[in-house]
Parts: sequence; C-alpha cells; structure tokens
Amino acid sequence: MSQRRFATILFNLAVIVSAGWSCVAIAALAQQGRGNDPQRMTGTVAEVDVEARQVRVITGVGHAARTMAFHAGTECRITCAGTAVALKDVTRGAIVVVDYRNARGGYEAESMEVRSPQPEGNEP
Repeated sequence: MSQRRFATILFNLAVIVSAGWSCVAIAALAQQGRGNDPQRMTGTVAEVDVEARQVRVITGVGHAARTMAFHAGTECRITCAGTAVALKDVTRGAIVVVDYRNARGGYEAESMEVRSPQPEGNEP
C-alpha cells in the first residue's frame, strides 16, 4: 500500500471518528440541559409522607402507568383553587399538576396544584 493511500485512509478514519465523538458530545450536552429544564406532569397522589416531604404520584406513560416520587421542599408552592395549602392537606387520590426539575437522586417539585378532590375547607 502506498503512503499516499495510507494517509488518505488514515485521514478519512480520523474524520469519521471525530464526527462520531462530536455526535456523542452533542447528545450528552442535550441530555444535561434537559435535566435542568422545568417539566410538568399530571397524576394521582398515591402517598404523602409529610415528615420526609415526599409525594408519590401515579401517572401514565404511553400505555403504562409509572410512579414518580417528588421531594416537596419548603420552597415548593402547593395550591388548591389559587389558595396556598399545606403538604399535610394533600390527600391520597387527589389529582395534582406538578412542576418539577430533575435533581440528584430524584425529582424536586417546584410547585404542586391540587385539582381534585380538593382538601377540606378549599371548595370553590
């Protein structure tokens, strides 16, 4: 094999490899960015742990159901019909809309709107 042909093959191989690594890097950056973007989901409350400030919500994904656990920190805004409510007022079976972000070890709820059934004392 001539040196010119070997150099051409080597150059083409370097271009292919660098293009592949560029695609991997772009995909990794896109995945990283998505982790910090706020997301929204609607589901049914399965369990509320007031002490741990955890809420488990059942939601649909395609033709399947999925349970997601959210940490509702003290900065999480919880409302019902526009009125602030406490985490202890969120009941099992309530329909909620959760705005959240991916966080280390799970999901961090930024806000939670209780749609129905509404906590007692918050009927419109």
